Amino acid sequence: MSENKFGNLSPELKGLWCARLRSGEYKQGALVLRNKSDEYCCLGVLGDILAEETGYHWEKLSAGNYSLVDNEDESAFETAGLPERIRQLTGIEPLGSFVEGTTVEGHADMKVIDNHRTLSSMNDSGDYSFRDIADFIEKHF
Repeated sequence: MSENKFGNLSPELKGLWCARLRSGEYKQGALVLRNKSDEYCCLGVLGDILAEETGYHWEKLSAGNYSLVDNEDESAFETAGLPERIRQLTGIEPLGSFVEGTTVEGHADMKVIDNHRTLSSMNDSGDYSFRDIADFIEKHF
C-alpha cells in the first residue's frame, strides 16, 4: 500500500484523478493547465475535477488558453499552476513538485526520472503519457 508522500490526496480523489488521466476523455497538452486546443496538463485534469468544489471555473483568455478563475475574485486566476484552494485541499504544490532537493530518502528511484522534479515537467516533456503519469501518481502521491 502506497502512502501519500507528496500531498494529502484522499484515496478517492487520487483514484478519480488517475482514472480520468487514463480515460482518454482528456487530450494531453503542455505548458498551461488547459490550452486553446482544449488539451490539458495532468494538473489541469485535477483542476477540472475540483474546479466547482473549490470555487473556480474555466474561462477562455484573449490569447485563447484557459484559466481557472476564482468565482469570488475574478482577478485571481491560474493558467499554469494549481490555484490556491486546490493546493490547500490536495496538499500538492503549484506545479506538482515531488522531490525536495535532489533525492527523497528511501526513494532513490525518484531522483532518476529524467531529472524531472514536478508533474508539470513530466507532462510537458512529451516523454510521459497521461497513463504513465497516472502510474507515477498512484505509486508516489
